[in-house]
Amino acid sequence: MAPINPNNTARLKIFYQNAVAEHNVVVRFEDGSGLADAEIRFTNLVGALDPLFSFSEVTAVQQAAEGLDIFNDIPGSSLLGLTWGSAPATKDNNAVAATFVGRSTAGRRSRLSLFGYKGATSDYRLTVAESSDISDALGAIEAATASFLAIDGNQPIWKQYVDVKAFDHWVDAARNG
Repeated sequence: MAPINPNNTARLKIFYQNAVAEHNVVVRFEDGSGLADAEIRFTNLVGALDPLFSFSEVTAVQQAAEGLDIFNDIPGSSLLGLTWGSAPATKDNNAVAATFVGRSTAGRRSRLSLFGYKGATSDYRLTVAESSDISDALGAIEAATASFLAIDGNQPIWKQYVDVKAFDHWVDAARNG
């Protein structure tokens, strides 16, 4: 499969802070109505994940138009100040992300990771059958009509689980203080 330029779709970059570090997540959307859809769906997503995460807050929101590599601030975004989760993050759960994975109808992989996961897992994967919170979060993403797209601009078919793992960068940061 030939590579696709990362700027193939419009992108929303959401910066969020927990007690340990700042993270960001990128949501792909259709130019036009996709931005509003992305903001609504992200709000619903983190609302559903609230019991499984340490306290986090959106600190900045940026967007890049399709075909452009430059992200610009969105000072009036409805996401600014959005919070989810409870209890401060620790160095341990700061490193742990819950990652939703899917594939577009054209076969392009899509994923979305959020850091600060503090819930339990069985074998580093949490299915919708094991967690109603994951089921609700997946429902928020699947309800998106113009956002949470794959790199090719198509709507992904999301797996019915999240992968849970610690990322090496944050593990190293925890070890090295």
